[in-house]
Amino acid sequence: MTTTLLLICDTEVRSRAVVVDDQSGLTVGRGDHADVTVADPGLSRQHFELAWCADELRLRDLGSHNGTR
Repeated sequence: MTTTLLLICDTEVRSRAVVVDDQSGLTVGRGDHADVTVADPGLSRQHFELAWCADELRLRDLGSHNGTR
């Protein structure tokens, strides 16, 4: 079994790794409703989503103002 990690390098908090669930994926943003919160004013409350599609992990921008690169 392979574990997929998302590494968050946050300037306000120490860096941390988050497990990306094999089934549900996760959302990232600065708001309380995001699965992973990051204290960065450049992020939207719900900035992007990581989701599995077959065997690929896909990133989808959730309409953020600054975009996702």
